[in-house]
Amino acid sequence: MTNQPRFDEDISLKDEGKTWLAKDIVSLEPMMPWSKRPIQGKMATFLFAFLVVSMVFIAIVTCSEFILLPDLIRIYILMLAIIIISFIWFAFSTGGQENTFTLARNTFSSVLFSSPIMAMILTDLSLFFWMSLLLICGLALFLMFEDETEGSSEFGEAIRKMVYILWIVVGVITTVGNNPIFSFASATSALAEYHFLLDIRYLISVIMGLLFTVDAIIKAIRSEKPLISPLLSLFQLKKMSESFPIINYLLQPFITMINIVLLGIIELTNRLWNLITSATIYLFRVGSHIADEFLKLFLDSNNWKNISVALATFAIIVIFSMGVEFIAPHLYFYLLSSNIISLLWISGFFFLIYILILSINFFWDFSDKTFEQSTAFSSVIILSLSLSGAIMYGLASVENFQIVGFNSIGIFSALILIFVIVVIVYRVIEEILSKHGNQES
Repeated sequence: MTNQPRFDEDISLKDEGKTWLAKDIVSLEPMMPWSKRPIQGKMATFLFAFLVVSMVFIAIVTCSEFILLPDLIRIYILMLAIIIISFIWFAFSTGGQENTFTLARNTFSSVLFSSPIMAMILTDLSLFFWMSLLLICGLALFLMFEDETEGSSEFGEAIRKMVYILWIVVGVITTVGNNPIFSFASATSALAEYHFLLDIRYLISVIMGLLFTVDAIIKAIRSEKPLISPLLSLFQLKKMSESFPIINYLLQPFITMINIVLLGIIELTNRLWNLITSATIYLFRVGSHIADEFLKLFLDSNNWKNISVALATFAIIVIFSMGVEFIAPHLYFYLLSSNIISLLWISGFFFLIYILILSINFFWDFSDKTFEQSTAFSSVIILSLSLSGAIMYGLASVENFQIVGFNSIGIFSALILIFVIVVIVYRVIEEILSKHGNQES
């Protein structure tokens, strides 16, 4: 069994000509709690270098007068950079720290999934709203079928459950989207001007009502036929006393006619009573079946869990997209003028992304290490921003770049730059002394 150095020992020990720092540091102490392990050496180094180079490149593109671009294009470039870095942060925090391929795959898949919703917010095009609505509805149905076990529900019951989930998801999204604050679902209001059923909320409501009603009618018909007692009992006039036979003979035709009329009235009354009572009973059964089915779906915790996850995912992406749209101009103005108000907004948005990443993991449970990984990556971003700011301060002094802004290096950037220089010098001296020692031996 190979002896590995302990975590608190010098990690610059050699192993097959490579330093332990170049390996995954997390492997140095397998039994150590995850919260106390640093992020992997290779991954951290790669991400740090990638972020620094990317931030320097973006800063040059957006702040150089040598590159002739409209301000709006520069802001769009910053939007794209914020989105990519944020999704790398998300992918790293939810299991993408294992290797570069997993990180790239998770980043690409999350961007691909979120792109219709982000485009809906950033462009206000109705096409992207319908794509986003279809995407979230599909997500909710996917979660529903994932919870279903074979034979757990009949086909009709599954259809009603699907329509019920769609009814809530579509209703919430379109209602919130028609609010003046968001206004991303204005396309539904435009269609409703032609006919109210063209409003997708009403259309799904009608479809759900028909499905529930037809199912309830079928169940009511299949149930036991109700037994209804007659309202009036049959009776007839009797003959007069036998002491007066002549009177009986004279009144008999009238008595018979009256009995016939009474019989008809009683029969008609009983039939109407039977019809009204049967209709009332069947209507009550239909209403009871509809209420039972609705309550069954309403009280199903799995349905609410799936709906909550789908709507929370949509809400988180919408909040992030609106934040990107709001913060990109502030970031652009901060790069040009170091405005303190813009810096406060940028800091708040940075913390918002951190909260959103933790929130999405709460609903999806991607990883039990999201808090540690997200915090670690946020530190990498801060260090990258500081170092790239120091580099841009140096480039701003070169006239050929024509950099606007970056008039001061900043205390934190200076400290990071000094730290990096010290580490590089230390490593160079260490390598020189190591080679000199090997030559003497």
